Amino acid sequence: MISLVPGFLAVVPAFVQGVIPYVSLLLCGFIMRAMVKKGRVGLSVFIPACLLFSLFVIVLSLIAYAEGNTIYKIIQQWVGRMMEQVYQVYTSILSPGDLTTFKMQRPQLEEKIARFSPALTLAGLTFSLWLNLIIVAATKKDLNLRTWKSPDWVVLLFIMSGLCTFVPLILVQAAGYNLLIMVSLVYFFQGLSIVAYYLDVRGWGTLLRWIIYLLILSQLYIMIIVALLGLFDTWFYFRNLIRKNKGELV
Repeated sequence: MISLVPGFLAVVPAFVQGVIPYVSLLLCGFIMRAMVKKGRVGLSVFIPACLLFSLFVIVLSLIAYAEGNTIYKIIQQWVGRMMEQVYQVYTSILSPGDLTTFKMQRPQLEEKIARFSPALTLAGLTFSLWLNLIIVAATKKDLNLRTWKSPDWVVLLFIMSGLCTFVPLILVQAAGYNLLIMVSLVYFFQGLSIVAYYLDVRGWGTLLRWIIYLLILSQLYIMIIVALLGLFDTWFYFRNLIRKNKGELV
């Protein structure tokens, strides 16, 4: 309860901007703890991520209202400033030919980042919370993430998002791609759980495990393979196969 004390600083106008994120993160911690106790590992990440994302949307809406602009225009401005900083860095490390190519592709790249910003933001929050859950699992022995599996109905969201990307309407396509990114992240987490389960069953050392995890996170194509592993786990429960190959009872 002591952690709630700084929340009372919200009565001081100068501290409001700092108190709101603090209280939000604290609330997320309480939610994660409650969901973990109930064994709802997926919800322990999903609910806090949605809460933080909702707070982000509210703040963004207030900024857009204050500036008399739309949320999408505000996002485009943020992306533009970010890409300008990237461009300044590239001027010192890229060759003239590569820099010209980047300048030509920059408008399309900025448009894609702005269009996918909802999923990218939510994915970033979700990934951060998942890392926190991994840290908790390292100390909480009854929390076994290696056996976690997403609900089977999530595959319907994957199919639906894929179909939306083929609809010749910009808004529908954008919604489809954003949903596809989030569902793919869910399956990436599931794929990581399968990899962790395999390494645990085979008795691989901690150092080798960390090397494999870092290799996965550093290579996009390996991340895609891991996500596909999680997707196909909907039909083939790979952990059963791993136990069978190990000679254990199922």
